Amino acid sequence: MNESSFNPELSEFLSSIKVGIDSLTKGQDRLNNRVEELEKFNSSKAEFVDQNSVDHAQQGRRHLHLYQNQPTATSILEDTEAEGQKSDLPTARHLTSPVGQDLHPEESDVGPRLTSAVDIQREYESIKDSLTKIKLPNSLKVLDSKNGIKREDQAQLAIISKCSRYTETALRYLATCPPENPEIRHLFSILSAEINYLQGEYCEGSFITNCEDSFIPHFLDTLN
Repeated sequence: MNESSFNPELSEFLSSIKVGIDSLTKGQDRLNNRVEELEKFNSSKAEFVDQNSVDHAQQGRRHLHLYQNQPTATSILEDTEAEGQKSDLPTARHLTSPVGQDLHPEESDVGPRLTSAVDIQREYESIKDSLTKIKLPNSLKVLDSKNGIKREDQAQLAIISKCSRYTETALRYLATCPPENPEIRHLFSILSAEINYLQGEYCEGSFITNCEDSFIPHFLDTLN
């Protein structure tokens, strides 16, 4: 016979201990379940962070690749020379005289004519996107300056460079227009004077230095 049956107080005490042990066991089970849930959560969070880091790293490499492959003013000039050799741009003999003579090329393969406002808008958007990628090289020299371009002047010179590209593009399309309209001749002369002002007065040293035999200096000489 159990001794606790003869002692009610002892029996009650043992019962309370048993209840406490059961509660502790259930609490331990709940704690273990909670720990497992936290471990799963931390594991999934770590995978997310790792993947996010990989995505950021890949994105950073893509941005670096795009930045390193952005065209500079020098590369754009080289492209312009190549285009000029293909007669895509007005050549020197097309610009030797202002209003009064035929300033347009005789060849029919100068460039495509824009047929609608949609074509013009599409071409404008393409040019605008390309202009946002123009970067002035660090070694660029302005006129006779031996110090290069100061940081505070870079933004202004970038604007000048982009304006020159806009004007150059307008000249390209005007060269494909029929010469019968006298207003076209006037626009052609005005834009020629503008590109001469932008590239000749402000950026002569930066755009012409070390390219005496290239298309650009001959092109600009005809605009004087």
